[in-house]
Amino acid sequence: MSCEINCRTRERRWRAAQLLGWATLQGRVLQPFGPAKLVLQACENMHRDELTLGEYATTVVRLVDAGLPIGAVAKALGRR
Repeated sequence: MSCEINCRTRERRWRAAQLLGWATLQGRVLQPFGPAKLVLQACENMHRDELTLGEYATTVVRLVDAGLPIGAVAKALGRR
């Protein structure tokens, strides 16, 4: 299996598929821009790692600074 594009998200899934010997892995190519790119990065980090309260707060502030309303940030992060 080879990854011909720069895998920015879901790298752990790709590595797990390699360990299992899978020849293919379904995926989507997205070209997010602006706040959407930050939301994808934030969601990936929050699901991958146990963030400290400070790291979580920093992520929320980055999204708000990028122009997202606080309600949209909460919804995007699954924190209605």
